[in-house]
Amino acid sequence: MFERLFRKGGSEGIDTSGRHYTEQRRKELKSLSKGSDSNAGTLLGPSITSLVPGSGTTASSGVLVDPTTMIQVPPVQNGVSIISEDIAGLDIVVKKRSSKGGWEIDTSHPANSVLRNPNPRETKNPFIKNFITNYLMQGSSYAVIARHNGRPCQLIGLSRQARPRIPSDPSKMGLFYDVYSPYFGSLDIGFGPQRSSGNRSRRVGETDIIKLTGIKLSVDSEDFLSPLTANTELISLCAAVQYSQGLMFRNSISAQGLVISKKAMTPDKWDEMGAHLTNTLTGVQNTGGFGFIAGEFDIHEFQNSKPIDMDYTAITELLCRQVYRILRIPPGKGGFEDKDASATTEEQNLRYVNETLKAYTAPLAEQFNNKLLLESERENYRIEFNFDSMFTPSRKDMVDMFQTGINSSIFNPNEAREELGMPGAGPEGDIFTRPLNTGTLGDNSEVSQLPMTQQTKESPATKKVRKKADDAQTD
Repeated sequence: MFERLFRKGGSEGIDTSGRHYTEQRRKELKSLSKGSDSNAGTLLGPSITSLVPGSGTTASSGVLVDPTTMIQVPPVQNGVSIISEDIAGLDIVVKKRSSKGGWEIDTSHPANSVLRNPNPRETKNPFIKNFITNYLMQGSSYAVIARHNGRPCQLIGLSRQARPRIPSDPSKMGLFYDVYSPYFGSLDIGFGPQRSSGNRSRRVGETDIIKLTGIKLSVDSEDFLSPLTANTELISLCAAVQYSQGLMFRNSISAQGLVISKKAMTPDKWDEMGAHLTNTLTGVQNTGGFGFIAGEFDIHEFQNSKPIDMDYTAITELLCRQVYRILRIPPGKGGFEDKDASATTEEQNLRYVNETLKAYTAPLAEQFNNKLLLESERENYRIEFNFDSMFTPSRKDMVDMFQTGINSSIFNPNEAREELGMPGAGPEGDIFTRPLNTGTLGDNSEVSQLPMTQQTKESPATKKVRKKADDAQTD
């Protein structure tokens, strides 16, 4: 059932400007998809038209849903911004296995350079933000790795989806991708005849592409769905309500009511009938007669009420909450009052990190580890997202935490000062201290033999007293 506002007089009741098809770009993408290699393999993934803005799916509401129309819906734009900006704001660190056990940050590893500055045009923040945004809007996101002497030297994000292909002989070669970017230039990317310098279209293997993909509906397909692309009906309803609000505002008191079809009609058929009805009503107004509408339509007039009186607040808030729910964004971050009084802000933030952000960062970090690190390094190095910035306590709480950590030999003073943004205290600040009234149960002589890096630094007088006590125990 399709509903439209009709207007007494004029021909402004129908607006089909949202249905735009970029034929020229479709032809360009089709030409790029043609392989010059007779052994190019089998093409997988979405049809070429699904990659063209304006050629998305028309939902039941009659709204065309594609990335261009989706991002114009306020809750979608806000939700995508919240997630992509939160992830882009996280530090990405390289850690190495410590000889003392555990892991420690390694700022000298070559991968740090490409993670901080993926390419000459982007630093880490905009690169990650665009990468996550592409995934949410299209269901998948890709970046190509450029290498120098085997080491990654650049990450180039793709504005167009990579085209996966199965080789003619899978036993000799794995899955590969046809990719396009105007920024490839003379970089060492891909293989085969398309590897030549200056070629914007390349063919790359699985090991040279970073990808983040959503739900896969078929084993034999490379179609993926993100939380947004899997809920196009909800997104289209948000857009329809937004469109109706704008139309009501534009028509103001000249809007007379709603025309509702009694049977299902395609959007194109409705546009055709809508134009016919508009012309009919215009002619009736000009001649002073009355209009006749066939029985397949119902007319609901606005009686004793102006269109501006129609309140869309409740339905708009409900739809916004639904969008945030499918994106797993806490209501508070979306600007709504949170009704979950049982959870504190810290608990909600922790849940948001574990249930939402890590759903994106965990597979992305896995891709970084498998493809940015050399095979010989993967046992002793790892790349991960640092979530410390999501849980920044107050200054007082941080000081108290580090004071406890220093007394427990978890931190040394210099490490605590670094976290607080303060300069180091010199070599003495690297000493791990411990109160003298703590130690290992048992023979106290073992405690006295601990290295100074694990003891509180003693004054000469204290050392003299301790030596005298030790000598007396020996005698």
